[in-house]
Amino acid sequence: MGVWCAPTVDDRESRQANIRHVVLEGRRLVLSANQYLLRSALPADAHPVQGDDPDTVLIGGGSTVVSPVGEVLAGPLRDA
Repeated sequence: MGVWCAPTVDDRESRQANIRHVVLEGRRLVLSANQYLLRSALPADAHPVQGDDPDTVLIGGGSTVVSPVGEVLAGPLRDA
């Protein structure tokens, strides 16, 4: 059994479907580590399209661990 590590900034729900597809095709354990980023973590001179409120979530997380048979073992972890 192989392990595929998939770091990403893609926090869309469709990413979860992509991860499960990779699992089922390759029969491997997948660790999908998704970043979490608030506007407050950026320099003041950066102006993201989501806005300048310091509490704005720019990247929403969604880390997941999926077994080689497609069972979600953990995640997706997101801000509550």
